[in-house]
Amino acid sequence: MYHGEEFTIEQLLLLTMLQSANEAANIVAEHISGTIEDFAELMNKRAKEIGCLNSHFVNPNGMHDENHYSTAYDLAMIARYCMQNEKYREIVLTKKCEIPDTEIWNNYKIENELEDEPYREFYNTNRMLKEGNEYYYPYCTGGKAGFTTPAKNCLVSTSNKDGFELVSVIMHAELTEDEKSARYVDTINMFNYGYDNFKLEDIVKESEDELYDGKSPAKEDNTEEKKLDLRPLVMVGVGVIVLMMGFFMLKKDRYKPAH
Repeated sequence: MYHGEEFTIEQLLLLTMLQSANEAANIVAEHISGTIEDFAELMNKRAKEIGCLNSHFVNPNGMHDENHYSTAYDLAMIARYCMQNEKYREIVLTKKCEIPDTEIWNNYKIENELEDEPYREFYNTNRMLKEGNEYYYPYCTGGKAGFTTPAKNCLVSTSNKDGFELVSVIMHAELTEDEKSARYVDTINMFNYGYDNFKLEDIVKESEDELYDGKSPAKEDNTEEKKLDLRPLVMVGVGVIVLMMGFFMLKKDRYKPAH
């Protein structure tokens, strides 16, 4: 992006979520609150409102700062809250986006002899969404991958299998012993564990002639069927980061440093 270009909020959100575009996140923050600092205060306020317990934000993009931190639990709460928004669901599931040319971009291409350059194309960095990739997970519904030097490789992901939604949070991941990306390996393992060991069930079933009043079944006529269906949304793993959140954990012995 170049000074003077104009973009829609949706385009900026796509760049933020698909490509971790720090400048796009800053532009959105300043558009909403006037300054990054004021926007961070909004972030902290909303985090508390949705149940976060140990988070503090100082910027909208997750660049490292000692006063910018969160926890696996809090990030799972944030992911669960975000998944209630249909536009968010659409954006994090997007595999590729294109930012159209602007007059400023066209002038830049001419000045730098890049006239044959196509639209600016950007791809989702979450490899669990890419079919044919070794980390492809068919039930993945999106998420956010991120990296900073202190936080290392981090990943917040969501999945949906037959209506059973899970959230996974991984942080400070490096490489497994067989040189695999630990953040994807651990995420897939946690999702599979959730689907293999838990299931959705109706804990109360009531028909037209049977109601449950909390003490004993009682029969009544002409009663509409009522059901209480618990749909667990969150399975918290180990991890931290939505927009490359920096949070420290001890290294696991089974990981090798990434190069």
